[in-house]
Amino acid sequence: MSIDPIILFLLKSFGLLFLGFFLFKTIFPASILTPLSKVFVNILIPAMVLNKFLLKFNLDLLKRYWSIPLYSLGFIGFSLLAGAFIAKRLKHEHKHEFVAMLSFTNSGYIVLPMILELFKGESQEMAIIMNFLYTMLFMLLMWSLGVYLVTGTATKLKLKKLPMPFIITLVAMGLGMLNLKDHIPQPVFTTLHIVGLVGVYGTMVILGGILSQLGKLNFAHIIKNLRFVFIKNILFPAIFILFIYLMRMDPLKAVVLSLVTITPPATNLGIITQRYASSVDSKQFVYSSIFASYMSALITIPVFMLILRLLYGI
Repeated sequence: MSIDPIILFLLKSFGLLFLGFFLFKTIFPASILTPLSKVFVNILIPAMVLNKFLLKFNLDLLKRYWSIPLYSLGFIGFSLLAGAFIAKRLKHEHKHEFVAMLSFTNSGYIVLPMILELFKGESQEMAIIMNFLYTMLFMLLMWSLGVYLVTGTATKLKLKKLPMPFIITLVAMGLGMLNLKDHIPQPVFTTLHIVGLVGVYGTMVILGGILSQLGKLNFAHIIKNLRFVFIKNILFPAIFILFIYLMRMDPLKAVVLSLVTITPPATNLGIITQRYASSVDSKQFVYSSIFASYMSALITIPVFMLILRLLYGI
């Protein structure tokens, strides 16, 4: 008897996330999280980028999917404006942090395991490519605009400090356009595929470890956390899914764009809050809101995945 892909996603991904939470809360020191995350984000996951783009990317795909990165700009732009409006109406004490967490989702590390379970074969490979294209500009905005919103400190992205996944995606696109796949031995692709899978699922353990260091629900912020969870985990995803559905685009593209909108905030926002100067109260709000959103996602993500199944038959 086969297990439903949505249940498989929950068992694998959230199981690994809770494993990471437990391991770094009780056994492993938090000091190894940073070097470990660099290995996964800068080496292992880029192996999947190289594998998929070398095998499948070409001029025709560029013509079909050139608009994908623009959707990330559009979704972030809407979230910034709507978030600022909501924060003003609520007279939010932490409006910049609130807007940042609404605008920057975990659109890569959680979405990839979803894609691996929901799709197979050619559809899976196209979905992965679309997801990497979506996150290209997202990463640049995260480490510039995201830093500014959370800390109030303007930061310039220098060429040598560009996010490695962004650089690898650009390089992989160029290599894919050169159509080098016929000149590369098959074992290279097999190795890249295996390393990439280790990166995708291993990152969920790292994600759990990061959450373990962000603390837990803070009762001083519980009402703000609940408001945030409703807006981030329920309201905004519903708006985006409706918009994408009304666009009547290709079903695979529609599902991938919908999946990136139903995830909790990027945990990098918690790292940014730790790394840059920020008040204690702001940190507590950010940490507790991210934690609450991830715990709520255990329910909201599968519900929205079921809605997407009804809409697109995934």
